[in-house]
Amino acid sequence: MTRPTFAHPVFERLYERDYFIADAVLREIVALGPETAVPELLKITDTTLENYQTGALADTDWLDTYYFQHALYLLHELQAPEAFDVYYRLLRLDAEGTEFWFGDDLFEGVPGLLAHAARPRLPELLALLDDKELLLQHRLVASTAISRLAREQPELRPAISAFLQRYLRHVIAHADQAQQLFPADTARYGYALEEYLGMLLADIQETDLRELEPEMRELHRLGFVDESISGGEDDIDFTNVAPLLPVPDILTRYQALRDDPDNYSPFHPDAAGIARRRAQQEAKDAAYRRALATQRPQPVQAKIGRNDPCPCGSGQKYKKCHG
Repeated sequence: MTRPTFAHPVFERLYERDYFIADAVLREIVALGPETAVPELLKITDTTLENYQTGALADTDWLDTYYFQHALYLLHELQAPEAFDVYYRLLRLDAEGTEFWFGDDLFEGVPGLLAHAARPRLPELLALLDDKELLLQHRLVASTAISRLAREQPELRPAISAFLQRYLRHVIAHADQAQQLFPADTARYGYALEEYLGMLLADIQETDLRELEPEMRELHRLGFVDESISGGEDDIDFTNVAPLLPVPDILTRYQALRDDPDNYSPFHPDAAGIARRRAQQEAKDAAYRRALATQRPQPVQAKIGRNDPCPCGSGQKYKKCHG
């Protein structure tokens, strides 16, 4: 596996094998400023994505890619516009193991960061929903980012609403070709059109874009919406919108990681026990990756909830294991 050479040795600390890094390291990198730090961080993201695409990550375990997430968080903290390009490349990866390698953050953390990075590049963010090369599940990362951006930046709501209205009307106008326009993901836990639209409409409702209600109802009537995700037509309701949680700064984010007892951490009271269980889990992970590499694309299966037990048999929640 290729690793970059850094002009500043502090960036080597990002390769320490853990969920988080010391506050002193974070502060030292941020203090270098964007002009110095961003090129070094881009070395990490570019090299990691290249290693992924060439298969060089195949013999490593998922924890070894946390340096990639460290770099993403730091790019966001430094308000680097280049962060959008990193997310763009990440979402365009079409291998079904993307979520395995990049973990929960692909669906839980990246949308918030992507929304911030895309503020000056809204047309490019919106275009991701119409990018035929993206998995449907990766388009939903963009959808969640768009939803967040509409709530954070009211001045962008008209442009976002107009785009989504055209987008939904296009699906409705081509109802007889919808399955061809939006082919189901071939990944084991990928999405079909109905699941994709169910989550997209849930994002629209969460954003309180009530002017899109006619299009939402028409998609329900066409049977294009997985109602187990967004509810049925009678459940459309714009009056109960959950509050938008802020994207934490990098020190707050890493403190939360330290406080999570499920994370592998040398500071945990049961560090020795965690190390033993980690070794056992990594052996299972290696077997899982070998099986994954030899599998042919399979029909879309029922979506596993992120808090459900992982199907690999580890006993952990799916989001903490292969999610």
